[in-house]
Amino acid sequence: MRSLPLAWTSLALPDPFLVVADGNAVLRLKDLQQLVQLLRQKPAHNQEDR
Repeated sequence: MRSLPLAWTSLALPDPFLVVADGNAVLRLKDLQQLVQLLRQKPAHNQEDR
């Protein structure tokens, strides 16, 4: 017997963020914070590196 997260099925309730954003938001705040954290960890490249 196996199990799947409810969010992966059609039985899950709609995501409130997606309902309210109605396709107008590119990133959630949480996703944007993760992106900023990732970019801060990445070493900066100078124009001379190219």
